Amino acid sequence: MLKLTMVEFFLICIPESFIIIWGVLVISKKHITKIQYIIFSLSSALVTFSARYLPIHFGIHTIIS
Repeated sequence: MLKLTMVEFFLICIPESFIIIWGVLVISKKHITKIQYIIFSLSSALVTFSARYLPIHFGIHTIIS
């Protein structure tokens, strides 16, 4: 189980999900509104944060995310 504090969530997880969503949009050449971009990124960060709190072995949370 990989614990993630709230500070790490705000400093690492949220910016990381913004970059991942941006990369996916660039590769797929899709255009979305800013509010959709923010919603997708924050929901991705929440899923990652939640998956890291599951009682599973290290590495499995990456597959779930």
